[in-house]
Order: sequence, then C-alpha cells, then structure tokens
Amino acid sequence: MHSIQAQAALADQHGLFRAASALDVTSSLLNCSRCLPVNSLRKVANADIFLSHSWSCASWKKALAVCHHLNLDLAIASSLVVAALSATFILFLLQAGDADQRFIPQPEDVLFVWLFCLPMATFLIVYLFGHVFSKTGIWFDQVCVEQDQPSVKAQTLQAVPAFVAQSAQMLVLWDETYCQRLWCNYELAVRAKTGPTHAMVLVPIWKPLWTLSWFGIGFLLSCMVIGYKPPPFELDSRRALFISMFELESLPAYMYVASGVPFSWFCLEKLRRHRWMLDEMASFDLKNARCSVESDRQIIEEHISDLFDEALDPPLSVAFDADESRPPPLMDEMSLWHTLRTNIQQPSSEVDEMQDAAVPLVQTIRDIRHVTSYPTRAEVIDEFNTYVRGTLRDSVVIALGQENEMSFKMCMVAVLPFIFMSLLSVLGCDGHRDCRVAASDMGFSSVPAYLVSDVALNLLLAPLNLATNVPLALRCNQLVTRCAAEHGFLQLLLGSILTGTALWMSDCFLIGTAGTLLVIIEKYSPIWLAAFLACLFIQLAAVCLLFCKITLPRPNLACCRSIVVTPGSA
Repeated sequence: MHSIQAQAALADQHGLFRAASALDVTSSLLNCSRCLPVNSLRKVANADIFLSHSWSCASWKKALAVCHHLNLDLAIASSLVVAALSATFILFLLQAGDADQRFIPQPEDVLFVWLFCLPMATFLIVYLFGHVFSKTGIWFDQVCVEQDQPSVKAQTLQAVPAFVAQSAQMLVLWDETYCQRLWCNYELAVRAKTGPTHAMVLVPIWKPLWTLSWFGIGFLLSCMVIGYKPPPFELDSRRALFISMFELESLPAYMYVASGVPFSWFCLEKLRRHRWMLDEMASFDLKNARCSVESDRQIIEEHISDLFDEALDPPLSVAFDADESRPPPLMDEMSLWHTLRTNIQQPSSEVDEMQDAAVPLVQTIRDIRHVTSYPTRAEVIDEFNTYVRGTLRDSVVIALGQENEMSFKMCMVAVLPFIFMSLLSVLGCDGHRDCRVAASDMGFSSVPAYLVSDVALNLLLAPLNLATNVPLALRCNQLVTRCAAEHGFLQLLLGSILTGTALWMSDCFLIGTAGTLLVIIEKYSPIWLAAFLACLFIQLAAVCLLFCKITLPRPNLACCRSIVVTPGSA
C-alpha cells in the first residue's frame, strides 16, 4: 500500500494521471484514432473508470463491450421513452378527431414506422453511439500512456497501480485470455486491496454480441407477424371460446422447431463461454499467467505479495477498560516498532538503533518473518489465488449468474421488439385499423372490452411469458450438454428439439392464460376467474424462480491481522 501511495505521488508530481473520453477510447479501439495527442487528454486526480483488458482480444469486440457497459441502460430507457411518446402522439391524433373517428387509428404503415421502426432504431443508435457526449473519464493504456517518450512511458506504467487505486470503478473486459495475462492479474490484485468488490464491473466479451443477436432475432420474428389479423372466436359457450383460442392462435409445429435452432445455438455458445469463464476463475493460479516481458514476472509477483501480505497491514489496537462507545484506535506505523519490540523481545536499545538507522519497515518484517506466525510468500500468493477463486468469482456469479441464468434486464432486451410490435398491434387494432370492426369480428360485445383484453394480453401477459423463454432455453440446452458432451452436432440437434418443445409449451400456457381472460371478459364465471388467477400466479412464480436469486453469505476467508492490546484510560 505504501508503494501505491508513492506511485500516486509521483504520478501527480509529473502530471501523468490523465483520462480520456469514452469516444476517444472506442475510436482508438476501432483504429479511427490510433495515437491521440497527450495534450488533448484531461489531467485528473481520479478517473471514473479504469479499463482493464487483454491485448490478445480483438479490438472491435472490446469497443462493443465498452459501448455495452456505458450505453445499455440508456438505450433501453430511450427506446421505451420514444415508444411511449409515439403512442401518446397517436392517441392524441385519435382524440383530436371527430367522435366517429376516435377508434380509427392511422394507416398501418404509419403506425409501423412510429411504433416499431423508430424505437428499434433508437435502441441501436443509443447502444452504439450513446457515449459520444458522455463526460465519463476513462484511463485506458492505449490512449493515456505516452508512446513516443520511453522515459515517460516507463514512469506511467510504473504508476498503473496508483491509477487503479484512484479510479472510482474498474471495468474488466473479460475474454478467454484475460486470466492468462500477468498484468491483468496485477490489476485485479490492486483493485482487490484498494477498493470494494462492487467497484469492479466485469463485462464478458461475448455479452454485447449476445445482446445484439437476440435483439435481431426478436426483430425478425416480430416482422413475421406484421399484418396478422386474428380470426373471429367461437362464442357459443365458455368451453368453445377457450378451445377456439387454441385453434386460432397456435402456430404450426415446424415453426417451433425452426425457431429452436437459432435459440439452441446461441444458448449452447453462451453456456460454453460462461462455464469456461467460471471454471477458469475457480482454478485460477497466478503462476500459470503469461507475461510478454519475462523479466517483469518477478517484479509483479513481488508487488502482489506486498499487497496481500497481512504482515504489512497496520495492526489493530484494543484498549483495556476502554469506553465501549468509543471504537479502538488503529495503530500507526511508528507504533509498530513498539509492537516488534514486544513480540520478538529485543532490548529497546536495539530497536532504537534500528529506528535511527532508518531500516525499511518492509525489510525488517521480511527478516523476522521466520520467527513469526505470518504467512510465507507462497501462502500470500495463495491468498490472492483464493480471492480470485472465491470472492471475485462469487461477485461475478451475483452480477451475471451461473451459466444457465440470464438477468431479467437482458431478457427484456430480447423481448423489446415484441413489446414494440405489441404496442403496434394494440393501437392498430390487430391489423383491422378500425377497433369497432376488430371488436365485432372477434366477437367482443363492446370496444372497451376488446381494448382491455388486447392491452392485458399484449402489454402484460405476453412480455412476462416471453421473458422466461430465454432462461428456459438455457436450462434445456444445459441438460443436453450434460447428456451429449463433446458432440457438437448432436447437442445442436437435441437442443433444437428440446428448445422448440419448451417454446411450444410456453406458447400454449400463454394462449391458455389469454383464453381464460377472454372468457372472464365475455362470459364471466368465478371458476374461470380462479383459473385465470392461478395462471397469473404460476407466471409470476416462474418469473421469480428464474430471475430472483437468494445469495448466501460466504465465510470471510481473509486472514486475521495481528491484534495489539494496549492499556486504556480510566
């Protein structure tokens, strides 16, 4: 820790601590601006983000990962806001018309542009370019290290730990080579000792590709149902109405199998990459890391040892008879000399001679380590390995989940095209343009009853049901990988069949829920109301089961510091 403070002071003295904008970082990664003038960078005391990455990873993938981290939430919010504003504008036009025209929206092609194309384009534009006007300051070695002056470059690289410690957040762009790089491990070690675990954000390189792929699949599937007009329902009885819902809304079996192929492929790739990442962290060992300059290995390992060496931490001070309301003070560095005098039972004159000779504290502890209970250097390195295998891996699991899990936010990104298409269906009266005609053709007794049913089905039940399809598909394909390991084609074949079956069952459940809702609206019955509430409860329970995680605290594996007992004041 003392070396990091010295490096920070040196960096401040020479003005080495600079931050680049998010646009500079992505432009540099995409080779649009390979070498930025150092004078164009901001001199800062603290950066918002320290970017940790492996040089072995493709630059365009890292640029996408930076965009994903900075822009995803803004892209989701922007697209939803644009969709809501477009819907409000359409409703305003409806209300501004004559009383006879209030249930007749704009032509379908106009609604398609406003309610579907515009929100979709907004998401993609903000996702890829939302950081252009961002004020976030990022320390990125490719930009912030002065490449033309070797002496300044060497000083900057020596101060990298200080840059890590003084950054509010560390963004790790994780690829298959990250844990294999010694410098990346060093940056992890510095953040582990200088900042809380939640200040480290890990973005797997495959995650933005997964996001854009699912968004594209949702777009294609949504375009396939454009112009679909539901046929009239049978209204002779409740049972006939419920059965007609299945007969008219169910898709052919081949469509579920065809949809299962891309679903299964993306799920198998996600499972493989995510499992590889967690397994690599679980078996992490610093000695297996590679270093481009082999002479740096001993220096970096020495720095990591100093960071995790509990002998170099200030000991705790506990007072006798102290006031319980007052926390015990921490011992300063000079008091450690008195601790050493007590622990190794040296005469005070010898300790004074050591102090007068200005023997470094670190060197002194190294000399007496063999007569103390402090861990050895190998044990200190093992502590860092334990941190990566335990604490860091647990934080990644909490943030990203296990390999068969996907966050609700990421699933909603896949569902966004369906939400926009559902909004188009509601305001376009299911392709009929005139809601009165749609209500009459579909057998509803009134337009309000038709609108309530349409809104509840398209904007509430359908999005919740579709959001569960991704984690269900992941679990189906995980089962396939366990039964047909190391057989890629067989995994894809079985995964497609199993995924298509899961999609069919999920669709049947949605149609059944919609059928019970339709029966309640048109031919109310307490029994059917109970059936609808049961379906709604099952749907909400599935959402909670698939997306709500309960994490149990791990035992604290950190080594105990030495505790010094000092007399308290009366």
